[in-house]
Amino acid sequence: MNPSILGIADGLYPLVFGLPGSESEIDLDAIIAEVIASIPQPITGNFLVSGGSVIWTSGLSFTVTAAVYYLSGIRYTSVQQNVTLATADGANPRIDVIGLDNTGTVFKVTGTPAASPSEPNIDPITQLQLAFVTIATGATTPTGVSSTMLYTEAAGDPTEWNATEVGTGFTTNSASSPITGTKSILCASSVNGDYLQLQKGSGSLDINSFDYLVFNIKNTSAWGANRSLLVEWLSSGVLKGTALQLVDTAFGFSRSSLSTQLIAIPTILFGIPIGTSINQLRFITNGASINFRLDDIYFRNSGSGQPSVPGGLTQQQADARYVTQLQVDNALLLTGVDAKVQVTETTASGTVTLTSVSTMYQFIDPNGAGRNVQLPAEALGQAYFVVNTGSGGFDLTLLNDAAGTEVVLADDECATLISGASVWTVVKGTRE
Repeated sequence: MNPSILGIADGLYPLVFGLPGSESEIDLDAIIAEVIASIPQPITGNFLVSGGSVIWTSGLSFTVTAAVYYLSGIRYTSVQQNVTLATADGANPRIDVIGLDNTGTVFKVTGTPAASPSEPNIDPITQLQLAFVTIATGATTPTGVSSTMLYTEAAGDPTEWNATEVGTGFTTNSASSPITGTKSILCASSVNGDYLQLQKGSGSLDINSFDYLVFNIKNTSAWGANRSLLVEWLSSGVLKGTALQLVDTAFGFSRSSLSTQLIAIPTILFGIPIGTSINQLRFITNGASINFRLDDIYFRNSGSGQPSVPGGLTQQQADARYVTQLQVDNALLLTGVDAKVQVTETTASGTVTLTSVSTMYQFIDPNGAGRNVQLPAEALGQAYFVVNTGSGGFDLTLLNDAAGTEVVLADDECATLISGASVWTVVKGTRE
C-alpha cells in the first residue's frame, strides 16, 4: 500500500510510545502489510472437513458416512448413504471412484476395464472424490477389503473381544432394542468416567494394520452440550497414543440424531506408532449423563484409496502430532475463536480429582471454600488447562501425586500444566 494514500511520507515513521523523551522508529509499510495478511481470506477449493469415510460393508457395497465438505469454496453437508458398484468385468480389472456431489448425494464413476486400468475422471466443479476402489477381474468383492469383529453379540473370546464395564452406566449384553442381532451395548444414566472395555482374549495386535475402527451408535436421547464419548486404546491398562473424542459433528456424528449412525475413525488418528501392541479398547463417558447403544464394533480395511500416512506413524511423528494439537487447542481457547473445545465445568464440593481421561480444559468453582485439585501421576503427554472461576476469594491448590503443591490459583487465575515423564511444567496466568 502507498503510504501517501494515508497522508504519511514514505519510508520510516516516528512513533511516540508515551514515555517522556522516548521515540522508536517503525516500518509502517510492514505493519500495513501484516494487517492485510491477517484479514481472513475467502475459502476456496474442494476438500473434506469431517466424516465422508467410505466403508466396505459386503459384496461390492459401501457405506459413506455423513460428511461436511467444500466444493469451489461452498460448504455442503450430506447424510449417511449406501452405494453399490457395478458387477466386475469378466476379462479385465477396473478402478471405480466414489464421492459426493453438490447436492449432498453420493456418486460412483465406473472405470473402464483394462489390463492396466486407469482411475476415471470426475467433474471438479460439482464433485468431490472420496475414494477409488479396485475391482479385480470377475471379483465379487473389491481388492484389499477385510473385517475383524470386536463386538456384535457379546459372545466374547474366541469370536469377539471380551466386554466388561466399569461404573453403572454400561450394560454389555443388553437385549433391549439391539441395533442388530439380539444383543448390543447399552449406556444409560452414565456418570462422568463410566466406561466400556473390550479386551482381546489372548495376545495383542497393531492397530496400524487396519484402516478404520468402525461402530454403530444410536442415541436414545439427544446429548447435552459439553458431553462426549472418549475412545482410546491401551496395552494391559496403559494408554497408548491419543484418546479421541466423539462430539457433535466429529466423524459425521450428530448428538441430536436418534437414528443409527455409522462412525468410522481412521486408526492413524490415534497417533499410535507402528509396531506398538494393544489389547484393550475403551469407550469412556465424558461430562454429564449420555444415553446411547453401541453395536457391531470392528476393524475394517476398505480397500479404497483414501488419504492416509503410508506405513503409519513413527514415534517422533506421533509426539509431534500431539504437541501440535495441544498448541492449536490452547490458541483457540485463549483467543476466543469459535471452535468446538471440550470444557468440563465443576462446582466443587470437596477435592476435585483429575485422571488420565479427564477433559483437558477444567473450569472449576471452589464454591465457598478453598479446594484441592488432585493431578494424576506424571506421564509424558498429559496436559490440563485449569481456571479458577470463583469470585469469593477461595483458592484452588493443584497437587501432584506426591501431595506436593504445583500451583495455587486465586479467583480468575488459570494455569497450563504439561507433564513430562516425571515432572509437571506449569505456566500461570490470569483470565480476562
